[in-house]
Amino acid sequence: MAPNLISKTKFFCLLFIALTSSLLAKNFEVYTAENISFEINKVSVLALKIKNISSQEQLVVPDFIASPAFSIISPLQALHFAKEEEKNLYYVFLVENTQQLQSLTLPFILRDEDYNTVFKDYLKINIKPYTSFKAWIDKSQLPIFDDKTEVLKLILENDSNIPCIGDISFLNGIEKQGKQFYLQAGEYDTLSVGLDSFLKFESFFNAAIDIDYSFIYSDSVVTNNLSINEFLPYYSLYQPDLQSFYKIPAYLSNKVVYDSYGDDKWEHSLRFWAYGHIQREKHDKTFVSWYFKKDNGRFLNHWTDSDEYMINFYNDRIESTVGRENYSTINLLGSHYGNGVEVNYYPKSLAFSYQLVKDYYREQSTLSTYSLSLLKDKADYFNEQNKIISFYFQSKRRDFNANSLIGKDTNLPEDNDKIATNISLNLSPNLQFQNELLWFRNNSTNDEFDFAQPMIYNQIRYAVPSTAIEFKHYLQTEKIDGEYDYKKSFESNLSHNNHDLLSFVAGFRYSNEKSDYKWAYPYEQTYQQHFLKPKLKIYKSLYALGDYSMYRYNSRSGSSSIKDKQLLMGIALDYNFLYFEALAGEHNYNYSYKDNNESVLRLSARYLYYDKFSLTANSKTTKLDDNVNQNQHIILETSISKKVKASVSLQNYHYQGNAWRNMIVSDGSLQFKPHYRHHFTLSGKHYELMQKGMQSHYTVSLEYTMLFNMPVIPKKYMSDMRLEFVDSYKNQALDNLLIKSGNMYALTNEHGVAEFLNIAKGNYPIEVVNLDAKQMIFPQLPDTVQVGDKEKAVKKYSLAKHSKITVQVNLHKKTNKDNGNYIVYSDSQEPDRKSDISFVLQNKDVKIIKKTDKHGVLYYDQLFAGNWQIYPLQQSLPHNYEFEKDIQSIEVLEDSSYQMEFDLRPKAIIFQSFIDGGEVKIKE
Repeated sequence: MAPNLISKTKFFCLLFIALTSSLLAKNFEVYTAENISFEINKVSVLALKIKNISSQEQLVVPDFIASPAFSIISPLQALHFAKEEEKNLYYVFLVENTQQLQSLTLPFILRDEDYNTVFKDYLKINIKPYTSFKAWIDKSQLPIFDDKTEVLKLILENDSNIPCIGDISFLNGIEKQGKQFYLQAGEYDTLSVGLDSFLKFESFFNAAIDIDYSFIYSDSVVTNNLSINEFLPYYSLYQPDLQSFYKIPAYLSNKVVYDSYGDDKWEHSLRFWAYGHIQREKHDKTFVSWYFKKDNGRFLNHWTDSDEYMINFYNDRIESTVGRENYSTINLLGSHYGNGVEVNYYPKSLAFSYQLVKDYYREQSTLSTYSLSLLKDKADYFNEQNKIISFYFQSKRRDFNANSLIGKDTNLPEDNDKIATNISLNLSPNLQFQNELLWFRNNSTNDEFDFAQPMIYNQIRYAVPSTAIEFKHYLQTEKIDGEYDYKKSFESNLSHNNHDLLSFVAGFRYSNEKSDYKWAYPYEQTYQQHFLKPKLKIYKSLYALGDYSMYRYNSRSGSSSIKDKQLLMGIALDYNFLYFEALAGEHNYNYSYKDNNESVLRLSARYLYYDKFSLTANSKTTKLDDNVNQNQHIILETSISKKVKASVSLQNYHYQGNAWRNMIVSDGSLQFKPHYRHHFTLSGKHYELMQKGMQSHYTVSLEYTMLFNMPVIPKKYMSDMRLEFVDSYKNQALDNLLIKSGNMYALTNEHGVAEFLNIAKGNYPIEVVNLDAKQMIFPQLPDTVQVGDKEKAVKKYSLAKHSKITVQVNLHKKTNKDNGNYIVYSDSQEPDRKSDISFVLQNKDVKIIKKTDKHGVLYYDQLFAGNWQIYPLQQSLPHNYEFEKDIQSIEVLEDSSYQMEFDLRPKAIIFQSFIDGGEVKIKE
């Protein structure tokens, strides 16, 4: 009886709810779009069409039952509906506390004046996953020189909650080189890139990197693009070309794509890329270059954000750039993409700059920037750290639709003039400090600059070849109309790379942002994130691994809080070409106010055999309650021959949760190079989605790329210079020594030989850039090698063991008497002092000056063998004192120590008595 009563009770309850809902739904109808998607940390607009279908007027107040995933920031005002009246309403929402993919039902309610519900409907809202991909170049490795084995480190970070895959292209002006990568959620990786992947100049190279990355959603793959274009200083090794010519590298690419998604369609694109430069002589400082990139040449009148063209000219005094590209200034002023012109003038150690850019991408306005900078080294103006102090003034003008490049003044609140300062200090060769300040003046209200409340940016960086420490601080205490909200953030990053013992990367980030826009309710967001990923060697090729990360989010002054913490531990094997790692642990998070404890197992393997063959495999398995989610990723690249390369990748995702389904993504490419000027690339990609039945589609593309250069202008053969460096004690060659000769550089090979071929006759200075402080080269450096006309000059250098000279000063109170002619100078009041006496040690090439300590001792160490002279500087002696012997000579042998003493005595008067006309003369 009881079960029957319970069933009847449930039935009547459901019937009552259905009748109530039916009665509530009679007065109004609501229409919305089918697919409504909100993005995290962005304002989203919900459009509703509401119709009063009753036969009477209605006064109602809208209401949304708040969801933990987002909040409404539009004021909910009373609405008056006439009979059968229809209104279009728009409400603004902010997603502020979720990183998970969610499909929510949002209750929409209309209430009467007594707060009674008169209508209720349910809106389906999709919240997109949190996605953030970053890539940057590790600049901690100094110095960088080109020896065909030197690599640059590219760091990739997937700061998201879904997997990310991608392709990386490196453009060196001759041909494209590419790599693939795969990153799990929250994972980072470091890729090594050879310098031959970039376009190189005499003292810097253009690190141009193009990254196409894709986020794997539950039902699709969304692709984005990120570009890095930096000029980095390096030592350009002298690589003679006996058939030297000026190269104008370029390529023309014709690509045809077939896509089976939806209606079958064909796409055709014509890409063109060119980078050229003109230089009168190899080391001449007058330089003209140009750059042109068009993703689809079929539509010359249509330009995208990735299309660029530029003409650049510079010499000792002037640098100018004209074109459509990404114009950058300091961090706070940011960069601007669009048509523009930039002129820099370098008188002595100053730099004057003017930049005018019609920004197409971010500001949608015209910006003028003036700057004055004081440089440490005039020749290194590409390096921002070279600027000791800078002043910037920037004005922004709207009127973006004007035909002219220069915009006009308007009265919009977004038109702000800006004044900025930039201070960059090299406190040591490895320690840099940068400070930026930014002030605003609103043109629409005729405000003045408030110098008491600037926007502040600070950065401190310490970097040595294996370790880098970086601190960043950002502060904006005042809301600027049309510019920035209130913001306060801190960031610190620490990395150490020593594969022999310990490597790790660690970081901490904090950010607090709030807004008081007039059209929105105030909201506040606070983020915290810190991570630590160590790698410790425990035995030979075996390492212990850790991966700890924590993410915290607070909103509305802490009323909403999110925590996401992951701790994984494991081991890794790094043996020759093979690398394998296994990590296991827990992932705790509380999205949507529900605590979850998820177990994680992650496996990764890599096999790299030079540039012939590479295999990368990743697998991740997570378990939450009874749901087991898995995904695998495999990348295979191989060189079948010198002319044929192939790559294949496969991704499989198997999710048992409500939001995800099975999915398989596979792609592959085959590249054929019959000639170095002609490349053919056949590639394909296939998607298979197990959602609402099987869905699949594929794309196939064929691309032909043609490379070309300018004609060859041969040079006449001149002279050669060969330098040999050996360690005569160990009978070994000294390799990897960076040899500098004027503005040319060379690196010694495994035989200790560095060559400068095809050079003109003359005298060439020789020095070693990366010589250890404890090492010495004989003959002594810097040295000069004389090269005659069409001569093959050879000079040998050897590693020498240093010698040491100890100087001792002895202070005496009295002079030596010689037959009664010397007596003590009676007016001497000088106390006993043997310190701060300067001595000079010199030979024909070197002069060294040092001072004695309080014991009257000084040391000359790391000396070369040879004949030396030592003498004191008279102005450093105590008053009325002198040395018995002012100068001494010594022959120094290699790997020897010597002691030299100097006696310091009071000055004396010499009496010389003789009769000369009855007078007595005294001679001092």
